[in-house]
Amino acid sequence: MKKLLLALLVSLGLQTQAQINYCDSIEINLVSSSTWCNLETNIPNLGIPGMVEYDWTLVDPTAQWNWAGWDSTATPYFLLTPNSTTNNVNPLYWNDTLVICLTVLIYDSVNNQTLNCYNNCEDTLFWDGSQWNLLSMMQQPPSITCDSITSTYSNITPNSIDVTTNSMSLGIQWPTHAWDLYEGGWNGQLTYSDTTVNTTIPLPSPNLVDTFVLCNWSDYGAFPYSCYSCDTFAWNNGNWNLLSMIQQPYFCCDSITYWTDQSQGFNVGLDTTGIVHNPDSMEVYWQACTNGLCYAGQGMYAFFGQIMTTDTVKLCYDVMIWESGVLEVCTHCDTLIYDGSNWVLFSMSNTTSINEITFNTISDNKIYDMLGREVNNVTIGTMYIRNGKKYIRVR
Repeated sequence: MKKLLLALLVSLGLQTQAQINYCDSIEINLVSSSTWCNLETNIPNLGIPGMVEYDWTLVDPTAQWNWAGWDSTATPYFLLTPNSTTNNVNPLYWNDTLVICLTVLIYDSVNNQTLNCYNNCEDTLFWDGSQWNLLSMMQQPPSITCDSITSTYSNITPNSIDVTTNSMSLGIQWPTHAWDLYEGGWNGQLTYSDTTVNTTIPLPSPNLVDTFVLCNWSDYGAFPYSCYSCDTFAWNNGNWNLLSMIQQPYFCCDSITYWTDQSQGFNVGLDTTGIVHNPDSMEVYWQACTNGLCYAGQGMYAFFGQIMTTDTVKLCYDVMIWESGVLEVCTHCDTLIYDGSNWVLFSMSNTTSINEITFNTISDNKIYDMLGREVNNVTIGTMYIRNGKKYIRVR
């Protein structure tokens, strides 16, 4: 029995050893990184009985996956310079992101087999502004979204703008990036594109266009995959400015209103206490409508004696404002009712009562002609009215 158990344990041990898959156990580590990037694997710790050959390749995903470095040693050194430290635009071998591909040939002398381990280019080097980092060795941020990407603008002149973004240093695999400039806004023409993270972008002549849109585009091999954000710049006071930072003009129409009084009749007047700018002149035209009739007024004040406090009034004004030879026309209408103490907007009033509509039924059998006159006799062929209904006498 003991011999049987021993044989079984030996058999299981040999089977376990035979099932070892060295390819699934290989890991890539970053030993040191600056301008020189030193890589290694955990293969020496796997106790592989036999010979191991290495084939390291660094490829650039933004340059049609061209190779940027090659080595066949166990601990290769690569001299890498990121494009963020140069003024080059997407040159070969000068990128912020490089993909690591490693092929390992293992000659297992114990099991007399050859293993070809290919990691399918599953790791990535990226430059964070000061050193190279291995994506698999970094703790991924919990929630990176398109909102995590920033665009920073500085040194804005009439001819150029300095830009930078964090889109390539968020730790997302296989990032690519571009700045795109559209002259004249979204409907304009794409006139400049740059894939450098930190760069100086030439700006269009303000004599040709007064606005341009600058977009920050980013694509990744993982979530959030594709992102873009755009800012509009406008020519203002001799330089380019972010449109969102320019104080928007405030039109006079937005700063005027009117008042009403509480007396019998209907008094209205234009309220210009909050008006902006300093108009040279104004003309005011009023119109008040009720019960199918409209009444006109003119001037800063108007009185409509025809309006009663029991009426529902549609009040409109047209104000023509001249300032420095520029005309601004303001038009506004409201529906007003009297709530017992003030004229208020119809939409702001409270319900005063709800009554059923009642109909008066006439059944006195009196006869009227079509003009509403009471008659005693109706000739044959004549239409008449009785008890609220129309009849024709036929005999």
